[in-house]
Amino acid sequence: MAYRERVIVNGLPGRMATKVARRLMRAEDFDLHNYSLTGDRQKDKSFEIGGSKVHLYNPSQRVYFPADSNCDGMLTVDYTLPGVARSNAYLYLKNNMPFVMGTTGGDLSDLQGLLANSSINAVVGSNMALPIVSMQRALVEFVERNQFSLSGCELTITESHQSTKKDTSGTAKAMVSHFNRLGIDFDEKRIVSIRDRDEQMMMGVPEEFLSAHGWHTYEIHAPTEGRRYMENLDQLQDLFYRILHPSNSAFGDNFTFTRDANAKSVKAKSLDGSVSFEVSRPASRDLKFVHNINGRAIYAEGTLTALRFLRKKMEESERGKVFSMVDVLNSTN
Repeated sequence: MAYRERVIVNGLPGRMATKVARRLMRAEDFDLHNYSLTGDRQKDKSFEIGGSKVHLYNPSQRVYFPADSNCDGMLTVDYTLPGVARSNAYLYLKNNMPFVMGTTGGDLSDLQGLLANSSINAVVGSNMALPIVSMQRALVEFVERNQFSLSGCELTITESHQSTKKDTSGTAKAMVSHFNRLGIDFDEKRIVSIRDRDEQMMMGVPEEFLSAHGWHTYEIHAPTEGRRYMENLDQLQDLFYRILHPSNSAFGDNFTFTRDANAKSVKAKSLDGSVSFEVSRPASRDLKFVHNINGRAIYAEGTLTALRFLRKKMEESERGKVFSMVDVLNSTN
């Protein structure tokens, strides 16, 4: 049997950490380590998963973590809480543990400074779904070439997540920064965040995914005057068309793609129906982009891709680097 590298997953028994842990246990090249950092509200000292017991260490027990003297160089995944992201990163640095951090609140530039000249690397991302990362990468490139091209346009952003998510979507916030650079005056406080289950069901969120979903809709409306707005919206529409193309490695072979010329829309949908993207023109001066994710499987898959990327970087003797999920995506092309 091939060697399976043990990985520490911190944040158990949280739902995202649990999803990643179960996925690790099914992987051919990884396995789950038997201890994890947990939150201060967690009273249980252990967590049963897949027939294995994981020992849980709350913040007051951090001095005893990691308990394994063989942790040097051990890969780690962090899905804890935003408030402890930096202190956890310092703990990993101190114990020479390369890490993947999917916790909202992991500040890329701050962690770059923390890990500079260290003996480890890290991958940090607020969104581990590679199709979303592909969209963000393409937008960054588009913005560089077309700054302020949509100045004067109006924008609405709506995001829906499980009711237990208290903060605003990190993906939606990241998109605001892109639209701001395109010249659209929009404050992230204007993002509409939906957490009411009845309202979510009226939107179309399947009942079984009310506790685990991420739906995002962005709508741009151009002023009635000015042909340049139409041309710039057309360019942005073409960009989204290129993102939602079968050749995009972020989607792989698990998506179907459809195009409706009359409705000027393109759709990409995963074979299991859990992930869907759509770009459309509801009216000549409107552009709408939607990405809906049900469940956490796509984030877990992205996390394992990030782990394999991180392991490769360590094997190549790169040190002191903090990589983004865009770096991970670029490595898959």
